[in-house]
Amino acid sequence: NKAAYFATVQRLNPVLNSDGKVYALLGDQTYYNGALGDFHVYTPTSDTWSVGWKRPIYPPSDGITGASIQLSSGNVLSFGFRTQVVGVNQEPVYTVLYDPVKATTTYVGDMPAHSEFPGLVELDDGRVFAAGGLYNGFSTRRNTSQIFDPATGVWTSKATLGYYVSSAQAATLPGNRVLMTGGIGGANSNFNSTLDTTAIYDVAGNSWANPGSATLPATLQRHKLVKTPAGRIFVLGGW
Repeated sequence: NKAAYFATVQRLNPVLNSDGKVYALLGDQTYYNGALGDFHVYTPTSDTWSVGWKRPIYPPSDGITGASIQLSSGNVLSFGFRTQVVGVNQEPVYTVLYDPVKATTTYVGDMPAHSEFPGLVELDDGRVFAAGGLYNGFSTRRNTSQIFDPATGVWTSKATLGYYVSSAQAATLPGNRVLMTGGIGGANSNFNSTLDTTAIYDVAGNSWANPGSATLPATLQRHKLVKTPAGRIFVLGGW
């Protein structure tokens, strides 16, 4: 048995860092009744949880993040925050970068469009690709795609997908391309359907293509894609 997390939460967006620690970004405590708003760190050697930082922009009792990713630099990018102020959903577009070595959080730029739970992957050149996602208090899905450049702190809007999706998973392919798989489809979250869809984004050409017959063996959401050194992609878990 391992140390219990010190609050009952969901939507933690955990990231296993190269230092061997697990960074759990924000999270939603008992749905919307006071999100934690902190960056929590699990240290396996001591079997303990601790608070890595207090979210600096909104009150730490009111915050959820919809996406996080560890970069090749070791830093963690986090965005898609949602807050509640006097019971009203706020969906800011700011992006923050957490440095686990310095234990500091830095504002690095604003998104063109708020997005929670997009398909997300770091490109080979170090930029971050995000497609789809949720907004409007989890009620509406996006068909947008965006690229973030950590060197400049700038998000750039890219070609739209041919469908609306959240909770899809993404991986890089040879030839400066991105594979998007599965997710939950439908523009309105009242109309949910788990997808077996795959689509490929060409980064240089800024265009999407559906590879046709290359669908997943089953409908999947919140699964994981693992790319081997040989370039093959394994699909793990999901539901």
